[in-house]
Amino acid sequence: MFKRILIPIDGSKAANLALSKAITLCKNQKARLLIVHSIDYMKLAIGVEGVDAVTLHKGLKKTGKKMLEKAQKLAEKRKVKAETRLIESLKLTSRIDNKVVKEAKRWRADLIVLGTHKKHGIKHLIFGSEAENIMHKTKIPILLFRAEK
Repeated sequence: MFKRILIPIDGSKAANLALSKAITLCKNQKARLLIVHSIDYMKLAIGVEGVDAVTLHKGLKKTGKKMLEKAQKLAEKRKVKAETRLIESLKLTSRIDNKVVKEAKRWRADLIVLGTHKKHGIKHLIFGSEAENIMHKTKIPILLFRAEK
């Protein structure tokens, strides 16, 4: 049924749960997996005073690459063919949800698997839910996994 499954990861419990489920689904469906990690410079730009932006960028990129390598090894250990992609933009107007949707279309994903956490109050008002934003911007089917509390 599904042959090309995309999953964005961020190191959270929700993303790790979704990654495990996506790997299982890929194995069962004999599907390919694209694991992506995005660096959101917009969130970094808010209230970051006195931080060297170049050092921060290098650190985030290094951490993102390590996260992707670990995820790819996990998939390959379970005999699932996986690719990885680090998505980044130096534009403050870029948003993670737009980048994920664009990558899903470009890669021709037929399913997006997302981990989600329930945000409340001001966090939800300011940042919204990446999963919710992605759902509103694509016609590609989405499978959500909510992190346990």
